[in-house]
Amino acid sequence: TMVPAVYGCMDILATNYNASANMNDTTLCVYPAGCMDSLACNYDPTVVLDDGSCDYNTGSIDLSAHTWYLDYVTSPNAWTVTFDTTNLTFLISAIPGNPATSGLTGTYTFCNDSLILSSNTVTGWNLSYSAPGFSGYLTGSSVSYTMVPVVYGCMDILATNYNASANINDTTLCVYPTGCTDSTACNYNPAAVIDDGSCLTAYGCTDSTALNYNPLATCDDGSCIPIIYGCTDRTAINYYAGANV
Repeated sequence: TMVPAVYGCMDILATNYNASANMNDTTLCVYPAGCMDSLACNYDPTVVLDDGSCDYNTGSIDLSAHTWYLDYVTSPNAWTVTFDTTNLTFLISAIPGNPATSGLTGTYTFCNDSLILSSNTVTGWNLSYSAPGFSGYLTGSSVSYTMVPVVYGCMDILATNYNASANINDTTLCVYPTGCTDSTACNYNPAAVIDDGSCLTAYGCTDSTALNYNPLATCDDGSCIPIIYGCTDRTAINYYAGANV
């Protein structure tokens, strides 16, 4: 039996698959196009042709705009993290004075505010963004992490410019109250952290009108004797026992 030839696309993956065709014409086939990379934010498992539209960074913020502070919630260990948004890589560095390993590099995806950091030695941090930073867990672990923008500042509570919002200490920024730190001085300042050489420790009478005035004294010790004029000659008729001059 002879039937008329029906040319059409006979590939069931094509969007214009023709079930009535009996002669396949692949030039007619139209295939769904999109992103075929499963690591991309806009991966589409239904597409057949990759149209170069893959997007790997659709978070609501620019990761490269900050240096980030990544730390355990239950541990003193912490690092700084910088991102290369062109190559989709990251670098973890140790904070000075922190024993944590530094120099860890890897790649990341940031899709719809979900950030995943991966390297050869770490299975991956899974973090979600909620201003002002991220929180989440290491893959396969219940240890929680946070990652917020680095804030450098003086973290010494004795400094006048102590910054409670800082997460990385910069001692070069600290300003300390100055004054006399010698507790034996009459101008001792218990709030002073840095001695400014102003301590006064020479005790004596500082009243220049007193009988025992000491011009070398810098701290009055309450020993001043007032001058009382009168006759100090015991043989005189007007002798005054209270006089000292």
